[in-house]
Amino acid sequence: SGHEHNVNALAFNAKKGNGFLASASDDKCIKVWSAAGGGGGAYELTGTIREHRDWVNALAVNGRGHLISASSDHTVRIWDIAAASGGEISNNNNKSLLKTLHFEDRPAAMPFSGWSLLVHGNELVLASSKDIEIWVNI
Repeated sequence: SGHEHNVNALAFNAKKGNGFLASASDDKCIKVWSAAGGGGGAYELTGTIREHRDWVNALAVNGRGHLISASSDHTVRIWDIAAASGGEISNNNNKSLLKTLHFEDRPAAMPFSGWSLLVHGNELVLASSKDIEIWVNI
């Protein structure tokens, strides 16, 4: 139930009742994990997001508890995990995809050179390869 390739990023939302751990991978997927009922730090897979068309390189959680993902497919996507119906999470079967942002990424020496995705208030900052993108009012 884990990833098929390297895990590139983790994000954690500690909100009580809607908490989750998310992992992003070279397999183009995001896995969403929730705390298992027995406690003890165990997590169980509760959903998979397969909407990106290339590696998912960075994750963050904003102040509203939305998951934000950045991919080599030149998109940043904002997800409402609480609205997801579990299993396969996509825009086709629920309203979990809130927004898709696009960016241009210049070629770097290596395809993955350490991405960062930061949220500060209503601003979103992505550092990818040689570029920094900033979106406001997100």
